[in-house]
Formats: sequence, structure tokens, C-alpha cells
Amino acid sequence: MNSNIINVCIIENEKIYADSLGMVLSKQQDFEVTGLFYNAETALIELPDLKPEIILLDIDLGAYKKSGLDAIEEMLLLSPQSQILILTIFDEYEKVYEALQKGALGYILKSDSVDKIIDAIRDLKNGGSPMSPTIARKLTYSFYSNKSELQLLSTRETEIITLISKGFSEKEVAAELFLSPLTIKKHIANIYEKLQVNTRTAAINKLFPI
Repeated sequence: MNSNIINVCIIENEKIYADSLGMVLSKQQDFEVTGLFYNAETALIELPDLKPEIILLDIDLGAYKKSGLDAIEEMLLLSPQSQILILTIFDEYEKVYEALQKGALGYILKSDSVDKIIDAIRDLKNGGSPMSPTIARKLTYSFYSNKSELQLLSTRETEIITLISKGFSEKEVAAELFLSPLTIKKHIANIYEKLQVNTRTAAINKLFPI
């Protein structure tokens, strides 16, 4: 196999868009489209044999079908050498974060030009993590937002929520910081009030989403 050829698989439920994109990519001298699927279920059967270098994956793959987000981890287990590039209409921060957390290495939008999509595939192949400008901006903003939230907390509160984010129980946090469990509970209540949340999961997600 020519090492200069990028082996691409497309998983997209909009048939016209998928077929058109497949034709465009196939015309690139350094691309080979070896798989084109309209749902994740069929793709998961074929991926171990295809072993694509790059998987272009949509998030919404149709009602009653496995979503792209739900399929990421299974795809990487079946084809660990593959790199996943999300190609979707969704630009919500939560979906971006979930995709990257599950193992996607790039996130671009269908509103981007075809040239940008092609460049993103090449960038991913060469070790980059391509993002649409709007996605990169949202991620950058999240760092500033999270920093601002963290500054609401005292040094002690920051220590406590950091330990909790690492899986410590309230009792373990108390032992680690040489404080009483009651004191820890009071600190946690203050953290919830400052962050305007009601659970530790919500607090952790608000402070440490990346």
C-alpha cells in the first residue's frame, strides 16, 4: 500500500451529501475512499477489515440509529489505528467536548468549505487536531470561563473540589486535608452556592469540562 495515500472512510446518513463528498475526496490524488456508510451499525461490521486511517463521522446518523458520539469508542476498539474526524452541523460545546473526550481528534462543520474539509483530513493525517474556527473559539472561551468560575472559590474550596473530581469521597477528603467531615460538607455547600449547582457532578463538569 502506498504510504502517501490517505485511506478514508465516511460515515454519514445523508446519502446525497455522503455520496457527493465521497466523489470529491476520491478525486484527490492522495485520498482513497475505501468505505462509505449511511449508519454506524454497518460501519462497525466492516471497520476491522477496512482499517481506515481517517474516519469522517457525523454525529446525527438518523432516528433510532446509533449516533456518531455513541459509536466513537467502539470504532476505536475495532480499528485502533484509525483517527476520527467529526464532520457535522452541530457546534454546541457539549457535543464537541463529548466527541473529543471519547477519542475524536478533530471537529469540523459541514458549513466549512470542501477545501477546508480536505485540508482537515490531511492535517489529521500529519499529526494535527483540526478544528473549525468557530469550534476552536468555543473551546478557547471555555478555558477563560472555567478559570473565572474557579476564581469564585477559596483556596480551601478549590482543594476540596479538586480532590472530589479525582474520585475522593467526602470522608477521604476530610482525612486528606485533616478536617472534620462536617467541615467538608459545609465547604461543599458553599461551593454549590457559588457555582449555582446542586450536585457534585454538576460542579465538577462546570469547573473541569476539559
